[in-house]
Amino acid sequence: MAIIEFVHLKLVGGLTVSDPVLRQNMQQITEVIEGYNHLRTLFYVEVDNPSVLYVIGAWESQEQHQKGFSGSPDQAMIMELVKDQMDIDWSYYLDLEQSTLPLDAPILEIKKYTLTTDADKEGFSKALATGGRHPKAGSQGSVGGWNLPKSDGEEAVWVQFTGWEMVDEHANAGEDDRAVESLVEKVDVKYATRVHL
Repeated sequence: MAIIEFVHLKLVGGLTVSDPVLRQNMQQITEVIEGYNHLRTLFYVEVDNPSVLYVIGAWESQEQHQKGFSGSPDQAMIMELVKDQMDIDWSYYLDLEQSTLPLDAPILEIKKYTLTTDADKEGFSKALATGGRHPKAGSQGSVGGWNLPKSDGEEAVWVQFTGWEMVDEHANAGEDDRAVESLVEKVDVKYATRVHL
């Protein structure tokens, strides 16, 4: 089952994606990962905070990354390459195929729902389908999926990716209703644009 690895990175030392050395290293990261798995790895920069990057990397399976690439010499090399440029804040495996995401939209809305520990995932999915923002509300499409736990006890997270022409466009789509809000511990909404290397 194809999945994506979704990673939240923070740039350090005042770096931005316009830095030529950082861009060169990001290109090298992309080449190493894509050379390993023969699938696309994409970077996005947060609109409101240019020191935050997101990685949306396609993998054949969670096992291919977790038990193959993770801990490999290739991964060690890229971690060493950027150790003074960025820190990993969090990462998830998501039950989504990269090709279904609105990756070419000018603005990618990333809406991360963190559920309470005892939340009913099926109930959340139903509440989101009936009371959440309409799945096709984004002018460039919208798709979401659950995280695939790396270990027991990992929080349940749903991430919804929606494509927009501009950041303000999402306001016309409405917000989630109380049934959705009652099942989540936290909702985090960010907007990002693709970094073309």
